Amino acid sequence: MSFPSLRVVDTADGPWAHEPLVTAPAPTPAPPAALAAPRRVRRSLARLFFTSDLAAVTTAAAATALLAFAQPPVGGATHPSFRSLAFLPVAVVVTLAVLALRGSYTGARRRLAPGVADDLLSLVTAICTAGLVLLAAGSAGPLRGRMPLLGVALVVGASLVLVPAFRAMAVALVAADRRRVSRVIVVGSGKVAGDLARRLDRSPLVEVVGTVDDDPATPHDVLGPVDDLPALCRVADADRVVIAFSRRHPSRSAELVLALRDVVQVDVVVRYFELAGWESRLHDVAGLSLLNLGGKAGRLSGAAKRLLDLAVATSLLLVLSPLLLVIAAGVALESGRPVLFRQRRVGRDRRPFTIFKFRTMRGRPLAVAGTPRTLFDVPDPSLVTATGRLLRRTGLDELPQLINVLRGEMSLVGPRPFVAEECADLHGWALRRFDVRPGLTGMWQVCGQHEVSFDELCRLDVQYATSWSLRTDLRILARTPSRLLHGSAPGR
Repeated sequence: MSFPSLRVVDTADGPWAHEPLVTAPAPTPAPPAALAAPRRVRRSLARLFFTSDLAAVTTAAAATALLAFAQPPVGGATHPSFRSLAFLPVAVVVTLAVLALRGSYTGARRRLAPGVADDLLSLVTAICTAGLVLLAAGSAGPLRGRMPLLGVALVVGASLVLVPAFRAMAVALVAADRRRVSRVIVVGSGKVAGDLARRLDRSPLVEVVGTVDDDPATPHDVLGPVDDLPALCRVADADRVVIAFSRRHPSRSAELVLALRDVVQVDVVVRYFELAGWESRLHDVAGLSLLNLGGKAGRLSGAAKRLLDLAVATSLLLVLSPLLLVIAAGVALESGRPVLFRQRRVGRDRRPFTIFKFRTMRGRPLAVAGTPRTLFDVPDPSLVTATGRLLRRTGLDELPQLINVLRGEMSLVGPRPFVAEECADLHGWALRRFDVRPGLTGMWQVCGQHEVSFDELCRLDVQYATSWSLRTDLRILARTPSRLLHGSAPGR
């Protein structure tokens, strides 16, 4: 089977001079009937996000109106009139407009696997901005005096809860209908392409159709050569192509990729992806795109991070104290005392400290046959108690580490604290993980946890240590609950 293609010609004009092949293109195979419908899922998801936002903000406005009319009359005063609640439709329009102006819907169209947790900070900022716009409009102009502070606060507060919740339901609807998920073809068949395909498979919004490459190491694992990509996209009804590192020279793929952009969305894995983190930003220099890797956070950010740790850890210990007592009682009743497991870990600047966890195994916690030597050894299932299995699956066994956070030995977000045996295997760039405090949660947990390799875990930890920011911490914290809902591996 032959397909239309271009051949790179080395001429005086350089490698970007091309000439068409003389062979006539073969007709494109007709796609199967089951795949004939167009799959522009990003447009569908953007519309779905707009619809869910409209429903969420309208619900918030309706709840505000109900609360206003539910208040009993004071001193013979009548209930608020419809005119006094006329700000509610304005609040809905302004909130949706601010969300659109911040790229909330165009971003959903472009991103391969958008997540509600990833957008949480942006959503909070947009909704709060809409509230400020409403209050400003109520202080002057035709809306002067018609934007009550309490009413705007109620709409904003309810929207902060309902917009992410409704979006999560929208994502669940798309994930439940496999005809609407994004169908992706990966260009490349090496280690990076394989790792990318595994990561994409973990997203409920993505279905990896297959990979293409020239002269792959394992031909039976690819759909065909890169020249066949346009036809394969049509036959498989793929709406996305991700360019990893294939065996073809990049200059030979550029023209093909440019042609593909008229048909499907195209993403490219950056060359130094190991160094690029969540704070990396693309910027332009006279038409040349550069990826800024971000710099190390300053002392002010470090102080703010410590304040966040203290505030959140203290609040959680107070709020969850009844739950902590119930868990401690359950551990004591099932397997006796002590209820806490203590283990030496290596922290910031390679200083050892004692980590606290709820005990999940029978026997002496520090010297029992079958106790994991490292974080990734799987314990003997017969030693894990029923309560312990529940605690491990939900991550509740980690809650006593809030004490380590208060003591300054850990942070809410950071690299996972290793035991000494694992640290002996770390060299060179991997030692950068000790520049920051270890954390209760971190990038490796929200990016796959035990589904990632040890080398990938180290890379993610170093990536965090060298480019963390408060925005990154908040984003990781927002993604942590959803990871816990998926359960944890038995050996942690």
